[in-house]
Amino acid sequence: MTSINMAVSLVCGCGIGLLLLGQYPGGLDPVYGLALLALALCAAICAYVVRRDRVQAWIALLLACGLLGGGMALLRHPPPTARDLAYYNAPAIDTGDPVPSVTLAGVITAEPTFGDRSQTLRISATTILLKDGDRPIPVSGDLLAVVPRYPEYSFGERLSLVGRLIDPPRFDTFDYAAYLAHLGVYSYLSFPKATYFGRSDDNWLAGLVVSARASARSALQRAIAEPQGSLAVGVVLGDRSSMPPDLKDDFKNTGTTHILAISGQNISLLVGLVWLAVGGRESKRRMPLWLTLLTIVMLAIYTAFTGATPSVVRAAVMGAILLCAPLVGRRYDPLAALAVTAACMILLDPYVLADAGFQLSYLAMLGITVLAPYLYALSKRLRLPAVLGLPIATALSAQAGTLPLGILLTGQFALVSPIATLTADLSLLPLMVAGIFTALVGLVPAMSALGFVTGAAAWLSASWLLWWVHFWATLPFAYISVGGFLPLYALVYYALFFPAIWVAADPHRRRSLVANWHQIEVPALGFTAVGVWAIAIALYVLS
Repeated sequence: MTSINMAVSLVCGCGIGLLLLGQYPGGLDPVYGLALLALALCAAICAYVVRRDRVQAWIALLLACGLLGGGMALLRHPPPTARDLAYYNAPAIDTGDPVPSVTLAGVITAEPTFGDRSQTLRISATTILLKDGDRPIPVSGDLLAVVPRYPEYSFGERLSLVGRLIDPPRFDTFDYAAYLAHLGVYSYLSFPKATYFGRSDDNWLAGLVVSARASARSALQRAIAEPQGSLAVGVVLGDRSSMPPDLKDDFKNTGTTHILAISGQNISLLVGLVWLAVGGRESKRRMPLWLTLLTIVMLAIYTAFTGATPSVVRAAVMGAILLCAPLVGRRYDPLAALAVTAACMILLDPYVLADAGFQLSYLAMLGITVLAPYLYALSKRLRLPAVLGLPIATALSAQAGTLPLGILLTGQFALVSPIATLTADLSLLPLMVAGIFTALVGLVPAMSALGFVTGAAAWLSASWLLWWVHFWATLPFAYISVGGFLPLYALVYYALFFPAIWVAADPHRRRSLVANWHQIEVPALGFTAVGVWAIAIALYVLS
């Protein structure tokens, strides 16, 4: 429980820090974050001094972790200076004053997102020119620019943009500025005049990854007819941009959007393929050191290849911990691995805590870790075969973990989600295997014919998945709209549900709780932190 409680306290502190930071759109002075870090150091020293008193030491240590998380969050967005691009933003709200045009130079640092009539570019600015005849001012910072659909731009191209630089807009139903802030983007250009100035070779490694993703996407779309091709791209690469809107709605209305997310299933498949490719039968109980290192390298490459989204990073880090645990003589604890992974990701980027993909991925895994063993044991008592009991337990546990957050994010509850997930999951493994092989052989021109063979298998699997998702989505009771669902409801749910299941699943915990109910135990502090974190994140995301 040591790592779990420390990680929970860190998450709690970071969530409260992000909530406070959200009240200062223009940034917060770093002195407040540094003050919290100094207090965290003092609390850690106090924990060491009183280490003989277990309760006091743990209270001080958990307080240090909470202060550390809050301090890291408050350091995330300092007020812009003259060297920051956001310093030159005009307000997004029309004040009646004319907004002068500026000239920016920068490099496209992400794959463009294409729409019907426009494309959205993320650009890292290098210089800004405020008036003709002035000298360009060196700046740093990213902006989002919406430009016409043609000509198409790509990663690594250098552009000059002339337009009105503003703060990202805020809409009535969606805080777009807060969403971009999570990504580290604080400036916005709407349909500027763009001029192409060649390619930049500064970030050649990222350019290589983007080029490989584009080649794999083209290989899948050549070998697999639509809309199955777009679905295969989403499952293999995690890129849903080419999927038709009605298909996305079917997945949303059936609560099966998580199937398209690159997560633990893909990582497990990759580990299994590496194991079989090198003769896993001869390795007996555990992988040798060289194979473990090779698999971890493969995980890192695949994570970068799929865009390194929070859900992928979470699955990859947990996979790496799983692989390394036997090498150091430790038993793999999924709950501890989940907590340590969350803490590491938050320390590297506190804003990841406010990412919806991060929240859904972790809550789904938390539900599976805590509840699935209990439901699987129940299925065995009911004499269900393992081939049904295990996926049913997993699906229901993931749904239980994400239920209130899913309602908060979508405003609806998919009644058919568990059974839709079960029927769709039957085709997911063959679709991933056939899709990965189709993408790989499509990169080699001499093997393009083989790509059409594996593409046919991927098409059949994707067709099965699409048919079932569409079938469940067309039922009149597929989902219900939930209006007025407050963050407080989610807080009560998480504050009661997970602690109750955690205690009920283990007879020893139940007896210990009854015998020591009057004592303040460290796990109780951790669960309290979970509740505070839940309401902080809910208020931050929905504010």
